[in-house]
Parts: sequence; structure tokens; C-alpha cells
Amino acid sequence: MSAELPRPGQVMLLNRAASVQFDGDRALTVRVLGIDEGSTQEGWIWLTVVVLGPTAARERAAIRTVFVRRAGLRPRPDLDLLWMPERGVVTSAERAEPVPQLLG
Repeated sequence: MSAELPRPGQVMLLNRAASVQFDGDRALTVRVLGIDEGSTQEGWIWLTVVVLGPTAARERAAIRTVFVRRAGLRPRPDLDLLWMPERGVVTSAERAEPVPQLLG
């Protein structure tokens, strides 16, 4: 398999290239929660995802498990944001700031 596995937290577009169930207006923008690498079909993987709503980064619609073609996954780096419950959505630029050290 040549396609790279998605990483947890990554935002992906699921469209027909990933599976026919996501054709046309059924395409989904999702945030990956988990990956099951023990799939039974060559080139396909099970993903646990959060389906993102119209505002993508801020609105969670549902958590689903989907079976998709690994080579058909389309990253959405423009929406690849980090979710921190205490702060809400953190942009890629904010993520580049140093993380404060906790004193023990």
C-alpha cells in the first residue's frame, strides 16, 4: 500500500474516491479519531471519525466508523485544526507557539 495512513486529529475529505457511498452531495468532511490497521481488504481501512458540520472546525455532527479506500482519502490541511476543549479551536499558527512547561 503506497498511500500514507491518516493520523488522529487530521481533517479529511471523504468523497467517491474513498468509497461510492460518499459520492456527490454525500461527501463528508471528517476529523479522524482512530485507525484500524487490521482491515480485511487490501487497500481499505476502517476509520473512526467525527463528521464535521458546515462550519467544519467548530460544529460536530456525528461520530461514525467508515470503511474507505486508503488511496482515496483526501487531506484537508486548510481545516487541519487542533481542538482544545478549554480554548476551542486552535489554528495551525497558534499551534506553532511553544507549549508552556508545567511545574511538577
